Amino acid sequence: MDDREGLDKSLKDLNLSGAEVDKFTKAFKDPEFIKLFEEYAKEVSDPKAKAENDAYLRQLEFEGRIEEVYGK
Repeated sequence: MDDREGLDKSLKDLNLSGAEVDKFTKAFKDPEFIKLFEEYAKEVSDPKAKAENDAYLRQLEFEGRIEEVYGK
């Protein structure tokens, strides 16, 4: 399977509605969205940031505050 086929399968596995596909298509044409998405992708790829986020989540779990911070 080449990269394109793998991407196509991954997208199909998301089972997005037409409206959701339209929203993503529109969003990825917006330079501000692309900038924010790139920043997000860099952050979640950074091992140091991941470790900090994991520690924060463990702290929230220990304090019983997950729902307070993230909702149900």
